[in-house]
This record gives sequence, structure tokens and C-alpha cells, in this order.
Amino acid sequence: MPDVPDPLVVRLQRENRAALLAREDKQLKRMAKDWIAIEQSLQDDMFRLAEDITRARAGGLTITEQLIREMARYKTLNAQLKREILKYAKDQAAKDIAAEQLVYAKHGLSGAAAAINAQFALGVVFNTLSVDAFEAMSGLLGNGSPLYKLLREAYPDALDGIVKAMLEGVAKGFGPNQIALNMAKRMGLGLDRLTLIARTEQLRMWRIATQQQYQESGVVLYHMRVCARDSRTCMACLAADGEKIPVTQVLDDHPRGRCTSVPVVRGAKKPVWQYGEEWFMKQSPTVQKEMMGPMTYDLWQRKQFSIQKLRGVSYSKIWGNSPRVRTLKEVLGTV
Repeated sequence: MPDVPDPLVVRLQRENRAALLAREDKQLKRMAKDWIAIEQSLQDDMFRLAEDITRARAGGLTITEQLIREMARYKTLNAQLKREILKYAKDQAAKDIAAEQLVYAKHGLSGAAAAINAQFALGVVFNTLSVDAFEAMSGLLGNGSPLYKLLREAYPDALDGIVKAMLEGVAKGFGPNQIALNMAKRMGLGLDRLTLIARTEQLRMWRIATQQQYQESGVVLYHMRVCARDSRTCMACLAADGEKIPVTQVLDDHPRGRCTSVPVVRGAKKPVWQYGEEWFMKQSPTVQKEMMGPMTYDLWQRKQFSIQKLRGVSYSKIWGNSPRVRTLKEVLGTV
């Protein structure tokens, strides 16, 4: 069967998502630059602690996590790390993410309006929302708690990474320079936490604005999931591509998800495109195996289950429902 070209409405929403990805890349570079500045401010303390550890090891002491946490140098580093990260999270990261949430809301509103208009050759009159309706939501998580409350978790993540780097460095017999270097690298776990929160909360606002504009329009009957189609797309999203979503419901997605949705408008034809499962079936066995994993691919090839069986849902108190790939035990237990 020949490929079905994406209709205009799908292309518009894919382009809208791509524009956000480009914006996101710039933001992540800003955050990484700020994080490196924090690392550099801690370099001397990390090196001195690494020296103390290697000196203690040379003196015959067994280096344990408890011993490290009792060292004076560790306490100094810990205090400075906490101070620097919490200050950055409050004064810069939280404000940056809150500002971006409003930008993402604008993208959601304008993208949804364009998607509705794309369904009509001559256009249609419908109700529109202002970004002002989302100002009260900026700086907050999906559960209504302050964004900063979650951003604070970057500190324990960074600290945990530093301690693990020290213990691994001692176990491998590294010198202080290498241990300190690894400490700085593993401190990056805190940055991973910050960027995960930024991407998730901003995309959540985009999806909410999109759904609310669909609902406010008065002409959208429901919307349909549109997943990304490449080798990085999870099998759950591929299987869910094209699913019908009530106009009153926000699209569920991963914390770093790349799905979007298109409206089905009263009086217009339902958009049709090459859905994820059909796209997957046309990929090479190498790509299919890479995406599924060898064991899952082998069982699927032997027709032990359908791709739809891979669809699952996970729940987070912070981020709500999101697609997930079901385990083989779950899949085979339902056959």
C-alpha cells in the first residue's frame, strides 16, 4: 500500500512541535551554560575532597560513603553545592521555565487555531482563547504545586552523583584529578533533573493550551494523537497514533514526549495519514528490532502478540498519565 501523505493539518502540528524543539534546544544550552558555571565554582572544593579521599586511602582507611560524609571537606562542599543549586533553581531556572510556559501556551493556542482553520477551504468563525488565561498556571506543576518545589530535587540528584563518583573512583584506584573530574561529570545528574522538569512542564502547558483552544472553539468534535515517526519513537506512542481523544481531555504524553494532536472539526472530513503502526510495518527488520528490542521483536515476528498489545499507561502524581510500553510478561499474559 503506498504511503498516505500527511494532510495540511498534520503537517502544521508537526511543524509547530518542531518549532518548540528548536526553542527547547536553545533553552537547554542556556541551562547547561549556567550549570557549568556552578560546577566551576565548586572545582576547588571537589579537588580538595578528592585529595583527602586518596590520602585517606593511601593511609590504609577503607573508604565508605559514611566516611566520606563525615569528612570536613565533604560538609563544606555539600553546603556550597546546596546553596548554589537552590539559588540557581529559584532565581534563574524557575523564572526561565515559567516564562517559557507562557510562550509554549501561545504556541498551543496559535497552533490549535491554525489546525482548525486548515480543515476548511474558506475558513470558519470560532471562539478563541487569550494567553492571559494561562498566566495563573505559569510557575506551577501539573498538580498545582510550585515549580520550584520540584526543581529543588536537582540538589540531591547532583549530590548523589558526586558521592557515587567518589566511591567508584576509589574502587578503581583513580588519583585525585580523575576523581574530581568524574565528580563534576556525575554532578550533571542535577542538570538532567532540571532539564527534564523544564521540558515536561513546558510541553504540558502547550498540550493544555492546544486542548483548551480546541474545546473553546465550539467546532471541534474531538482530537487525534499524532506521534513522531522515527526510530526514537516508543512503541506505545506508535501504537496509539491516530487514537480518538475527547475534546475535554488533554493529550497524555511522556515527560519528554513528542506527540501532538489534530482536531476533527464539525462539517469537515476527518484527517487521515499514515499511522504509526503502518509506518513501523514498512521499516527494515533492523530498525524494527532496534525499536522493539531483540526479544520482543522475536516474539512479535512469531506472531505471539500484536503491536497494539504493547500499549500501556503509567501514572505519576506530578505528571499524570503517560504512554508506556508494557512488559513482555504483561503482553504475553493477555494473549
